[in-house]
Amino acid sequence: DRENLHVEALQEQLAGNEMYAAASLAQIHVEQGDFQNAELEAQRAIELSEAYRLDEYNPLQARPGLRQTAALLASLGDIKLQQGKNREAIEYLLKSVSFREKGLDYYSKSSEAADFRMDLEDSLQRLSVAYLVSRDYASALEPAERALKLIQALASAKPEDQSLRAKLAGMLSSVGDGLFETGRLPEAQEKFQAAYAIFDGMLNEAPDSLFLIRWKSVCMERFGNIKMLEKDFAAAVQVFGETLELKQRLLDADAGNVRFQADFGIIAKKLETAKELVA
Repeated sequence: DRENLHVEALQEQLAGNEMYAAASLAQIHVEQGDFQNAELEAQRAIELSEAYRLDEYNPLQARPGLRQTAALLASLGDIKLQQGKNREAIEYLLKSVSFREKGLDYYSKSSEAADFRMDLEDSLQRLSVAYLVSRDYASALEPAERALKLIQALASAKPEDQSLRAKLAGMLSSVGDGLFETGRLPEAQEKFQAAYAIFDGMLNEAPDSLFLIRWKSVCMERFGNIKMLEKDFAAAVQVFGETLELKQRLLDADAGNVRFQADFGIIAKKLETAKELVA
């Protein structure tokens, strides 16, 4: 009996190793832009993950198996988004949210509850983005607001954690996007201002951070978009002008960055439009 248990334990260890290897290979395929093989490897990893999670002989495997399954489902959602298959992406991300809700419920009183809250926040945030990309703005708001509540609790528990502060500001901006797209401008402005205050404060501590400069510029752009909808074109000119200065700082630091180049072009065009409307 002892020998059988040893064999079973070894088989489970091998299954776990194969699961992680398949998941890693899927990620490599994603980075290479090979989404078809990425999906195949991710699906194989999910099958292994479920077997790993449901092993009746070793209930301790439930936690890593559950987390891995949820993470793989989220990765599949990202793959589908990059393929432009938004509906399939949303289906995968909804499953990921469901698994992570189960994990948080089961481990809510354990020392790792914060990790499960972070996992759930991640899936909810990705789901909100998928809805936004699909232009289903009403649906995007609910997961974004749920994610915001989770990250607010985590950030409050660790106020010194800079990464949590940045995630909190990012989620405030995401919720603001949903509110903006559904016409709730005063509430959107409030969220954007809260995000801006966090990023601006962090930038005072790290003035050369391109990540923070970019996010500050994102918040500024949102302010300009609101001014345009309010037909306050003179204010929009001022805001977009300040935003363009931030975009220029990014380009000065990394002239070859394709994203920075695209961002600069978008704001330059918005500034030009606002100036024409003032005239």
